[in-house]
This record gives sequence, C-alpha cells and structure tokens, in this order.
Amino acid sequence: MTTRNVTSTHLQNLLNSSNGLVVGTPGTQVRVYQRTVTPPALPSIPNAVSNDGSFFNLQQTDPDNFVSSGSGAAGTPTLTNTGLNLGPNDSLGLSFSTTNSWCRAGTWWSEGIMSFIPGSGTIQYLDRDTGQGFVRLRKIVNTWRFEFVNNVIDFHTFNSINVPITSSAPESIPQFFYYRFLREIPTTGTGAVHMVVNDGSTTQTQTITGVAQPLNVNPFGTTLGVSDGSTINMFWHRGLGSNTKPTVGALQSTYWTTPAVFGNDTYTSNGIAGVVDAQANDEYWHNLGVVQGGQFTGLSANGGATLEARVAATNTAPTGDTSTLFSGNFFPLQNIPVSLSDPQGRYLALQLKYTPGSEWPLSSGSVIIAQDSNVMMTASHFPDPSGNVVISLPVPEEGATQGTLPYRPETFSSQSTAVIRSTMDFEFPYTVARPLATGSRRSYAVTWVLTESERDTLVAFFESRDGSGTFTWTAPGDSTTSLAALNSPITISQQNPGTYVIQATLVEVL
Repeated sequence: MTTRNVTSTHLQNLLNSSNGLVVGTPGTQVRVYQRTVTPPALPSIPNAVSNDGSFFNLQQTDPDNFVSSGSGAAGTPTLTNTGLNLGPNDSLGLSFSTTNSWCRAGTWWSEGIMSFIPGSGTIQYLDRDTGQGFVRLRKIVNTWRFEFVNNVIDFHTFNSINVPITSSAPESIPQFFYYRFLREIPTTGTGAVHMVVNDGSTTQTQTITGVAQPLNVNPFGTTLGVSDGSTINMFWHRGLGSNTKPTVGALQSTYWTTPAVFGNDTYTSNGIAGVVDAQANDEYWHNLGVVQGGQFTGLSANGGATLEARVAATNTAPTGDTSTLFSGNFFPLQNIPVSLSDPQGRYLALQLKYTPGSEWPLSSGSVIIAQDSNVMMTASHFPDPSGNVVISLPVPEEGATQGTLPYRPETFSSQSTAVIRSTMDFEFPYTVARPLATGSRRSYAVTWVLTESERDTLVAFFESRDGSGTFTWTAPGDSTTSLAALNSPITISQQNPGTYVIQATLVEVL
C-alpha cells in the first residue's frame, strides 16, 4: 500500500459551480468557504440608489471582508466599513452626499445578517444614511434595543424587539439574526419606521408612526461610533434609498421571511494542482480520510453542518466542476479513513459537498479541518485491487450432484413453493425479513413403498450424504431431472410384512 498526502494546496484548488475558491488557511485551520444564501430580490423603490454587493462569498480572496462598493460621485452609495467586524467608530449603510438636501425625506430600506457581542458601553451604531438619520443598538437597563435616531433630539426606540446577543464566552453559540429596517417619510408631514428581526426561530416586527423628517441635512454630526468594545459580525448587508415621496406602509412586507446564512454547495477538483497523483498508471485507490496524529489535526463540524466527499479515478487530470467523472453517493468525510472501493486511475479527483446544519441560528454552522502541517488528508492506493473483494462461503447443500436418488417416490401428498428468507420478530405486529436466496424453491412431501432391502438402500443413500447432500432426481410432474436435497427427518412405518412406507420432504436446489 502507498499513501499520498492531500495538502491544503489541493483543497484550495477545489472550485464550486461559480469557480470560486473553497478553503482558507487562517493559522492552523482550514475552513470551508460556505456559500452565503442569496436573499430575495430587492424591493421596487422609484428612483432608488442601491448598495447591493456587500455579500461575502466564494469569489472573494478573503471571505472575512466585504466587497467594497467604493466611493463615487455625489449620490453614490459607499460601504463605509469593508471588514467583517465593525470597529468601534464604524457604521454600515448608505452614504449619500450631504449636498443633496432631498435626502431628508423619502425611503430608506436596508437589511443584513449579523451577530452582536456587546462591549462595556451602551450604544453601538449600526446602519445610517447621512441626512436621513441612522439606526443604532442601545442598552436600556439590561436589554439591548434597536433605535432610530432622526436628529439630536428626536429618536425612536423599538421596545418590542430585543437584540439577539452572542456571548463572549469561547464556546458560546453565535446568535446570528436577520434584520430589515424601513424608513418611509413623505416630503411633508410625518411617516413611519418599521423594524423586522428574525433570530432563526422567531420573527419580531414593530412599526413606529409619527416620525418627522430631519430638520437639517447632517443632523447628528460626523462621528457615528463610540469606543465601547462591541463587535458586530456582519455577514452581508445591502440597502436602497430614494428621495421620491413614498406611500407609507407600502413596503412593510418586503422582508426575508425565511432567512439563512449558508446554503448547500459542492466543490470539485480542478486540474493538476487540484488532484493527488499516484505517479503510476492504473493504481487502485483504497481509502480517504482526514490526517490524524497531531495536536491540531482532525475535522470538526459546528451547528450540525456536514462535509461529504466522493471521488473519481482517472489517468488524465480532472476538468473541474464540469467534470462528468463523478457518480455514486457521497460519504461523510471523517477522521477515520473511508473505503473508496478501489477506483482505478493515476489521479484522484475529489468532490466535497457542504450542507449547513440546523442547530445554530439561520443555518450558520461551519466545517473546519485543522492541521499541524500542510497535510490535510491522506489517500492510499495499491497496484492491484484490494478493496471490495468478494469471499464466497459455499453452502454444503448447494452445488454439483452427489449422486442420483435410487428410487423415484411412489406418490407425493403436497407441493409448495417457498421464498427462502430469514425473519426476525419484534413487538407485535412487526416482523423484519430478508431473502437468503435468489429465487423461490419447490418443496415436495413424498412417499416411497419399498421392500426391506430397498428401504436400507434409500436410508444409506441419505445417511452417506450427511442427510442433506445434493442429489439428482425427477420431481413429481417433471419430465427432466433436477437437483434436490432432503429437508426433513425420514419417517419409516411397516405396512405389511416385508413392505415399508418411507416419508420425507425434499426441496429443489437452485
């Protein structure tokens, strides 16, 4: 047996259907890049300017960062923070030019998925649009609330909605949640703000009416954060803004009713850099498993997430996610090597399939492969097949004939056809059965009327075959010979002096 190492380079050259990278190597861990679930389409808002593209996904070199939309001309939205963790003086949202006074009225719609670890302070700014107010998280007594700040003296607290909190304890489960904020204020008069929060099990909503438009363009200054040590892990964010007079309440139903962080994805070997080479033609790949033996080696799954694998052997390098080499079922990738049933070829193409679990909120679990070195997995192969070797265990009754039945039965009292199977009875009324043969068999209850010497010859015939050996005979009703075996005790009774009746059950042998 020869063992080949599957290095982190191999995993980094796996591609998903969008040809995105699969794994990253932060320190001693390799984390599978889960695909962020794409939410429903943006709502229809007249004359809207959007900030859509802040998703982190498999196309990014570093999944811990957003793709920044960049800064542009007046009225162009800018993602003000490009890191996964919002810093103490950062906020996230649309940023229109303060020279556009129309920003004071109209529609402001934004949403995201995040987790929140509070610090020592009581305020953390979250989502803002300069000139239209901003959303912040504020601690009131011992409960964190969402709050919309319209200007320095006018703010509105969503008292019916609690902010899900993630504990700072090392082993705590992150409380990811989805939020959607909507602000609708006509050109004149008052409007409404509407908040939706889904923590994976419960959807909370609240609407606050009578919200007036801001009195000035930049109502609360330019410093939108406080150094309180809070952490906001933002998985994605997007928003829309418009100065068109809204119909208040028209967009309140435009939120994601079944949000999720991650979705299923499949990753495939791509070219020579993404395969293990046996360095010889026609090798037989035997097993595959995550490498063991070091302090940091192994595979861990969080939130019920799973990582499965399947392979295909070939003498040419695989062609990536378009490859037709793969067939059969996926098997769980695990620390103990799994048999590959000896696929034959020089290269070993690999497919991984990630499935998020349901134990963490919003399907936010992950799979991590840890390492002591660059070696992540091992695959073994042989020059000859060695995996699924079928070992035949012959049954004595079956097979070639051990002679011919010396006397044909005089009569038979019954014939039946039975499916050969094994049954196991459980509590009434359940019985589990499994077949023991490839076909049904005919059974005959037969009778001989023989002389004393013929009786002794027949009994000796059965005894010499241990009572169950296969023999040739002509079954009642048949015109050709077939195989059969004794399937019961032999009963003998004397009919007249010198005449004996012998009875037994014979079953055909396939």
